[in-house]
Amino acid sequence: MTVVQHEWDIEGTFNISKIKRILRENASLLFVYGTLKRTSFRPNPFHYYLYNEQLVNKSLKIDACLLDAKSYPICSVDNSVGKKIYGEVYDITNPKTLQLIIQVEKGAGIYSLYLCHKAGYNFLIFALSSKFIPFKFYKNYPFIDSGMW
Repeated sequence: MTVVQHEWDIEGTFNISKIKRILRENASLLFVYGTLKRTSFRPNPFHYYLYNEQLVNKSLKIDACLLDAKSYPICSVDNSVGKKIYGEVYDITNPKTLQLIIQVEKGAGIYSLYLCHKAGYNFLIFALSSKFIPFKFYKNYPFIDSGMW
């Protein structure tokens, strides 16, 4: 079971010292599931942000769901829907990498950064902010039942 331990709203200020503190005190691992993945059936335009980071696990399955927003997937860490998603886990050694990814994810205006635990990993993941009412939001986008983008 995937356990959510903390949520940070990325719409606020995320300076480099805050990012360093999150990586040092919480987790340096980042779970990616969509346009940041190295391996996929679709072109992933943002994977180059992770070129200098080490791939730790190329196929971790977590309890969450993916929604299809056409040009990108939306992840929700809501476990109540009984879905799974597959992604890759990277060890983030350079805080500037996470800072760049936060800027990309911030553009959508719907994400938070979560700290989760699954299968011996504490990891960070960008997912739908808890300030959105999940079931109303889900009606706008179909589930990606395979859990893969």
